[in-house]
Amino acid sequence: LLDLRGILDVCIITNGRSSFEYVNKSIREQKNVIFDTHIIRDKKWVDANNICLELCSSKHFLRVDDDMLLHNLSLCFIGSEILKRQDDRTCFFLWRLWQPSTSEIVNGIKAYNVDLTKKIGGFKENQIGKIDKLFFAKVLDKKLGIVGYKECVIGIHMSCDAEETLRYSRMRGEHLSKKFKTKEEKIRRMGKYPKSLNDQYLMLNELVKLNSKSQSRFYNFVQNNV
Repeated sequence: LLDLRGILDVCIITNGRSSFEYVNKSIREQKNVIFDTHIIRDKKWVDANNICLELCSSKHFLRVDDDMLLHNLSLCFIGSEILKRQDDRTCFFLWRLWQPSTSEIVNGIKAYNVDLTKKIGGFKENQIGKIDKLFFAKVLDKKLGIVGYKECVIGIHMSCDAEETLRYSRMRGEHLSKKFKTKEEKIRRMGKYPKSLNDQYLMLNELVKLNSKSQSRFYNFVQNNV
């Protein structure tokens, strides 16, 4: 077992979305790893992230939203990658998610160095309540490190219906693109996403095949740890 206590805590942020029970289940079913978990409920987004900083007793915390499913070897993989980069300058790690409702790969799972994040003032929100752009600006200003695993798709971004899918597209700024109107029409025609939450949970089994196309680090990790 990989013991991540002191290295990485998992923080799940939820406002009562129906997908939370599946997300929590995916965390409980992680294999080959020991870690501490915190659940932050019913808080404003920026406050919830700063609460993660205070609750975390490890060097890093992994932020999991209540619509993000993780493959059962994801935490073991994440922990092993973080352990390879035990330095004093890497502030942020990023892995990607598959969004079945639109067949897209999107940014998603993020891990933060607790001490470095505190030193740059924690999390602040912009005018629309988002925290990432301000956080990245401070990280770059301080010349801290960011590690992105663009080829590693380690989980699923769940979708319940068309309105929720569009809301997340707007949150990512996609509505500013000239192509967004075409995408919006396609999603609205889709209506309610035909896969139930349980069906989407079962689709975690398809992630290995998805990663095999790029022979990603995660794919090789899974092959060596099954």
